[in-house]
Amino acid sequence: LYDKFAGEPFIPGWGLDIYNVVLGPALLILGFALLLGLATRYTLFAMGMLYTSLTFGLILIKQDAGIAWLGIHIIMIVAALVLAKHNRFAIFRKW
Repeated sequence: LYDKFAGEPFIPGWGLDIYNVVLGPALLILGFALLLGLATRYTLFAMGMLYTSLTFGLILIKQDAGIAWLGIHIIMIVAALVLAKHNRFAIFRKW
């Protein structure tokens, strides 16, 4: 997949290298933060932005099945954001 992304004119090589390094830790950190209830709304918003960037990348390389899966994930994140005010287990409720 890296070679497909490297061939795209919208993504510069240096940006692809940075995204390649940041993506894994960002997914892990956001996942653990959501499981622990740390600033739930901000975590969900950051996850939505991350999944939107992944969707944009898959649109560029024409991976239709992946786009559909990420669309479902984004819908679930939006639903979780709507219901975040009812979260009883959040650690930082004011954020």
